[in-house]
Amino acid sequence: RDDAVVEVVGVVQDVLLRSLDQAPQPQIYVPYGVGFDIRYATLVLKTDGEPATSAPVVTSIIQQLDSVATLGQMGPLTDKVSTAVAGPRFTAFVIGAFAALALSLATAGLYGVLSFGVTQRRQEIGVRAALGATPRDLVVMVLKHGMTVTVIGLGGSIVASWAMASVLFGVEALDGVAFIIPTAVVLVVAAASCYLPARRAAAIEPAEVLVSE
Repeated sequence: RDDAVVEVVGVVQDVLLRSLDQAPQPQIYVPYGVGFDIRYATLVLKTDGEPATSAPVVTSIIQQLDSVATLGQMGPLTDKVSTAVAGPRFTAFVIGAFAALALSLATAGLYGVLSFGVTQRRQEIGVRAALGATPRDLVVMVLKHGMTVTVIGLGGSIVASWAMASVLFGVEALDGVAFIIPTAVVLVVAAASCYLPARRAAAIEPAEVLVSE
């Protein structure tokens, strides 16, 4: 009412009223029964034990304060938060499943392409070996080429990750764990796909490679 008088006793931070992905909103807290028309209110209580065991006591207190008041949607705060993030969590699960599938396909394809590329260079490796290149030099050469291609591809993934920033919640576009683990997997697969065929090709006698070609 216009004639209601209250005393400001403190200032509180803004709160999240509806969902966790919205901007915090200002909120005013007033004592119950000072002339304000409170149709809906949210009660937050801290309990010593299991929250569900406190429900009858809370209901009894509310009925004593206002006989026509009713309580609905009671439950632990963890359940409320879980419900609020159910949609984003499902979206993240679907995206994560497709990301895992994409990572599997990428690693398989990367291994196949780089291994095939090394196999196609057997003649070049044989010529270099005949001219005095050591097996170590040949392996390092192949690794440099394969890892350069892989690093360029990873650079493209960094750019693509910024495009997904709008659908992320609570995670940055270049989140450490989410980005470092797949990157490490790709680098290990790329190194193995280059190292193993290159080592086999470097171990073959140069004359054998040249004669077969």
